[in-house]
Amino acid sequence: MRRTAFLAWIASLFVLFTLSACANNAASTPLTASGYLEAYRYHLSAEVPGTVAEVLVQEGQTVQAGAPLLRLRFSDVETALQSPQAALQRAQAQVRLAQI
Repeated sequence: MRRTAFLAWIASLFVLFTLSACANNAASTPLTASGYLEAYRYHLSAEVPGTVAEVLVQEGQTVQAGAPLLRLRFSDVETALQSPQAALQRAQAQVRLAQI
């Protein structure tokens, strides 16, 4: 009986010292590793045609959801809009002249 109690006491001391050694080692030694990271790729598209005028973020930069990533130049769209706007202004001017 004494021998079993003595062996149990020795085993518990061994476990205690082993666990304390592991705990101290983990806290004092930083973990370093090497390897490869896989990046996520997302396909972006604009609702209207245009060319990229300015990129607002750097490669690898973390961005918040909804943050602008780039600015578009809408030269074709702006040109197409100018003609109907000019026609509207002419029509409004003709209406004013007709009312006088």
